[in-house]
Order: sequence, then structure tokens, then C-alpha cells
Amino acid sequence: MTSPTPPPAPAAPPAPPAPSGPGDSGKPQTLAELDDKIDAVIDTLHGLLGQAHGQAAQHTADRLDRGSSVEETVRAELAKLQEERARKAAEQGRDDQIKSTAAQLAEVKAKLSEAPPETPVSWLTRVVWGNPHKQASR
Repeated sequence: MTSPTPPPAPAAPPAPPAPSGPGDSGKPQTLAELDDKIDAVIDTLHGLLGQAHGQAAQHTADRLDRGSSVEETVRAELAKLQEERARKAAEQGRDDQIKSTAAQLAEVKAKLSEAPPETPVSWLTRVVWGNPHKQASR
């Protein structure tokens, strides 16, 4: 049987930076070094402010370009109203067409309907008086 291998040892922590001047404090010792660090911080801040200003300007422009919620609501209501009017006009057109077709059919029916049958004449009346229907048509 073999013995298990021990886990690897943890890595050593990084070494602390070397001091920049006499003493162990690690702080800059000359005014020139302080001025350089202050200039670097100011340059970084100017870069961040310029970037933030550009982003804020773009955000404001985007907000101003998009429609307001009131405008969108009004446009949606107007679209619904126009659709409703168009639907009613279409229904009215269909109703008018149905009424027109019904009137035409009634007219055709009146022309095609038969005349009511003549009342039958009894035989005795025909012999004595003749056919009264033929006399009325003369």
C-alpha cells in the first residue's frame, strides 16, 4: 500500500514594497514626490469627471428623445378611437348593403309574383250570362 501524498503547501504572501526613502515607513519623503502623486490623482479625477459628464449628457439626451408616458398614452387612445370609427363605418356599410339588397329582392319578388287566381264561375252563371271574366277584359 502506498501512502497518500500530502497536499501542496500554500503560496507565500507577496513581499511588501520596498521603502522609497530613508526609514521603514514607505511614505514619500520629498515634496517633488508628493507633487507627482497629487498631479496623478488630479489627472485621474479629470478623466473620471470627463467620462461621467459624457455619460450623463448621453443619458439626458436619450431621456429627452424618448416619448413621455402621457404622449404615448394619448397616441394609444387616439389609435383605439380611429380603429373604433373604422370598425363602425365598416359595420354601417355592411348594414346599408344588406338593406339595399333586401329592397332589391323585394322589388324583384313583387315583379315575379303571380296574380291572384280568378274566382271560379259557376256553370249556371256561365250558361246564362256567359263568361263574366272575358266580358270584363273587353
